[in-house]
Amino acid sequence: MRRRSRIRRNSTRRCWPGCNSGHPLVPLRVREIQRIQSRAREINQACAADVWQYCGNVAPGADRLRICLGSNWDNLSSTCREKVAEVVEKAQALQQNCGADLERLCPGLKPGGGQLYLCLKAQESKTSSQCRAALR
Repeated sequence: MRRRSRIRRNSTRRCWPGCNSGHPLVPLRVREIQRIQSRAREINQACAADVWQYCGNVAPGADRLRICLGSNWDNLSSTCREKVAEVVEKAQALQQNCGADLERLCPGLKPGGGQLYLCLKAQESKTSSQCRAALR
């Protein structure tokens, strides 16, 4: 006997881990996820040799690779440092400009995989003007 899934296959209402079910993941969010994935690939390409050289024995996850790269910052290639600096700058802008919005709109959501950004982007109309500027 074949079991039927409770999730409709072609449903546009999808949610990432940690988001509230009231916030659908519409095609705009899919583009945002693709943008985050593209940036991650750019960083991976820019830093692959550095990761192998300086962090080859570090197990991925729990922010260990980021910490390893940070502790070897002076030894990293300029390409890797530039890409990482771009991401750090964006994260700092979000942290400075969206802290209150994160607490209000995305309570309990943990960083990682772009989840905080996606949560804010999904509710951009409810964010402060300075947060909206940082999201762009």
